[in-house]
Amino acid sequence: MAQLYRNDYQWRQTLKVFANSNPIGKLLKPFLKNIYRKVDALLPQPRDFLLRMIPRGGTCAEVGVYEGHFTRRIFDIAHPSRVYVIDPWSEIPGSKAKYNQAHQDARYEAVRTRLSAEITTGSAIIIRDTSDAAAALIPDLSLDFVYIDGDHSYAQVSKDLENYWPKLKRNGLLSGDDYRIPDITRAVAEHCAQHQLTLRVTNDQFIIVKP
Repeated sequence: MAQLYRNDYQWRQTLKVFANSNPIGKLLKPFLKNIYRKVDALLPQPRDFLLRMIPRGGTCAEVGVYEGHFTRRIFDIAHPSRVYVIDPWSEIPGSKAKYNQAHQDARYEAVRTRLSAEITTGSAIIIRDTSDAAAALIPDLSLDFVYIDGDHSYAQVSKDLENYWPKLKRNGLLSGDDYRIPDITRAVAEHCAQHQLTLRVTNDQFIIVKP
């Protein structure tokens, strides 16, 4: 899997460098971006192994959704009965222009389009709110899988871990992205120490199984 992760991302990086630094690449960038998205959706992804750990028909929560690409893969690979899709899609003060409210609104609409079938059937429950507020809406011991990829600050990751830990069933899976970031590493380590948990890290994903 680690080898697949490296090979899979090598072509992505090569394409990005070509599109951003080569005069012909810059000219063709809109076309290359479209090709990238189409090809990328067909390739195995470094987080797919997590989704094969979720029981078919399970109940999941994704904290931090952005444009919903990973949510789409959750449905396509894990075939859950329900996914809580949690993100405020609100402007991030002091951030780049791509995180202004107009862009966030566009991402929210993109998610609704991407998950339109699941929204119609009720298997995708979109909660446009903070992760703190969303946690209060989800029953304890109801989730098979929680994925945390929202605010990456130490304080908020710590809160997300504590807020969503009681929501997991026994043998439920708590995971998240970007483990290499120091604030995330610290928050996860403290959570595991507090609850005497075993931590596994693969492809920059932290993985904790609830005893």
